Amino acid sequence: MSAGACAARRLFTPQLRRTGISRSSITSSSTSSRSSTGAKRVVKQPARGYCAGARVGHVRAAATVAPADGPASPASADGAGSKCFVTTPIYYVNDRPHIGHVYTSTVADVYARFQRSRGRDVFFLTGTDEHGLKVEQSAERRGVSPQELADENSATFRAVMTSMNISFDAFIRTTDGSHKTQVQRFVERLQEKDAVYLGRFEGWYDEGQEEYYTETKAKDLDYKSPISGKEMVRSSEENYYFKLSAFQAQLEALHADNPDFLTPPARRNEMVKRLKEGLNDVPISRTNFTWGVGMPGDENHVVYVWIDALLNYVTALGLGEEVG
Repeated sequence: MSAGACAARRLFTPQLRRTGISRSSITSSSTSSRSSTGAKRVVKQPARGYCAGARVGHVRAAATVAPADGPASPASADGAGSKCFVTTPIYYVNDRPHIGHVYTSTVADVYARFQRSRGRDVFFLTGTDEHGLKVEQSAERRGVSPQELADENSATFRAVMTSMNISFDAFIRTTDGSHKTQVQRFVERLQEKDAVYLGRFEGWYDEGQEEYYTETKAKDLDYKSPISGKEMVRSSEENYYFKLSAFQAQLEALHADNPDFLTPPARRNEMVKRLKEGLNDVPISRTNFTWGVGMPGDENHVVYVWIDALLNYVTALGLGEEVG
């Protein structure tokens, strides 16, 4: 893989700062992993200087580079000394791991090892996505609690990755107390900024993906899940919504002014095209299950699992600890 996969370098940190989030108090803690030789080693959670990467699609591991403070300075020609954040998707614990999970992690592992060989300070994150309706239903079928199912399958994921010598530096679980607390703080911050409101969704629901579709989009898909092919169901539900549409102009300007913010170009073009279609507000809570992070200020709602899971890339860095 080329160094061009470090897609969001230097740009994510200023975006965070504009939200009022600093990183001056991010602390370090230790965890265990394995080195490239297979020997067990003690590594650290990222402290200052890392910025959050993001996954694109199912298998791509993305990485970013940022200095501890102030504008980023160019890395040396070989990248030595610069910081690089590599992530996998976090894996859903409604079932046990399969070869696809190992493949995805191996792709990220190859990239992490390559960057380490260039002398870069790599932080390689993986973990498990443990909330949501499917986990709740799977646990019910097994006759165990959702937490018991999550504990069992998360341990299996970690054991498989360790046995395959995947050189991750940290393994996050979305049932971790720190992650849940930070998710709630981020949501509270959105509420304080009047970026969240209570509404009602009327449309079609893909139960397998736990995702809603408008009538128009569902019709385009022949009212079937684009992933499983199963029939969607008509649904109505009260949700809290994030005012994504309010950020349309800012996002368009971000990609126009920073053409290298998202790479490769095909993915950037896909995003720009999507923006031109217009953004809709996004539901960030659910009431049709209870296994999730509680919605701040409303015990009848839990944070939508995709929102909960997405935030792991910044909660792993402790950025939510500074919100407030």
